[in-house]
Amino acid sequence: MEAYLLSLGLIAVFLGVILEGEFLFLTGVVFAKLGHLDYTSVLLAGYLGILTHDWLFFILGKTQGKAFFDQRPILNERLDKVLTPFHKNNWAFFLSYRFLIGFRMILLILFGISNVSIKKFFLVSSFGGVLWIALYGGMGYFFTDVMVNNLDWFKEHKLIIFFAAISLLLIYILPKLLARPSDE
Repeated sequence: MEAYLLSLGLIAVFLGVILEGEFLFLTGVVFAKLGHLDYTSVLLAGYLGILTHDWLFFILGKTQGKAFFDQRPILNERLDKVLTPFHKNNWAFFLSYRFLIGFRMILLILFGISNVSIKKFFLVSSFGGVLWIALYGGMGYFFTDVMVNNLDWFKEHKLIIFFAAISLLLIYILPKLLARPSDE
């Protein structure tokens, strides 16, 4: 029964990384740190999930991307400008796309549309995946203790934390709202 539950946890990490990414991977790492999952297996499931995610959207871009943009002339006019970083062989850009939360899917589709070869994408995806797993897996593993040890403190101070976060948000947003010209 324990092996069955363990396999479900790893499947959840794999599918979670494909569908969402960081949060579900970090959840798997926390469960591993707490002894509920095997850490190495969580890293492997996360790595396979991120590679699957990358290749699904890269192939979607290779097979359907041009047709999508061809049917939308306004977007198609801007496509060459958007693809400029892909054509420059900028390895820093190639390795950092994974950390641009919220843009990852569209960037992977653009990788497929661009002139990036399958071989180059394999290298970028594989190496970038190792960096992503190492960074998030390491951070999650090492900060789990901090999180667990301070959980009671967060529970006791949740209202203060909430109001502090709202205050910081207002300090950031209010000057921008007040600086807007009126519609008069």
